[in-house]
Amino acid sequence: MEYTAEQNHDSFRTISADMYQMLTAILDAAPPLDAEEDGLHLFAAAASIRDSLIRISYYEQHFPEKAVHKIEYELIPLTEVMLNSIYYWGCVYPSIRISPATPPRRSSIPSKTVATQKAFTPRVLSSLAIKTAPCP
Repeated sequence: MEYTAEQNHDSFRTISADMYQMLTAILDAAPPLDAEEDGLHLFAAAASIRDSLIRISYYEQHFPEKAVHKIEYELIPLTEVMLNSIYYWGCVYPSIRISPATPPRRSSIPSKTVATQKAFTPRVLSSLAIKTAPCP
């Protein structure tokens, strides 16, 4: 099925409005998560993606050919970085902080997370190699 230019523009506007709302919700939820994990930087990542989306929306209206490049070389990479950061700090890092084979130094682990840590298991180790694996 062929879409007209106007249908493409309408679809982009709908998707970008939904993304904007989602990013605003992430920005609202980010401060406590950033405080819990020093390396997460979720607020900054979501703000960068939202700013990129605003620029792309401008280009979509005035310079459509530039909008495609902005999506490919700015929006998608920023989103991938945020996704990988959430995955690492939310799933991988908590799982590798405590290992039964090599107990960590007490000072290297915040006390609030010690009770919730998981040990290395074959399932955890194998999931590290799979980028899209769910949290173990």
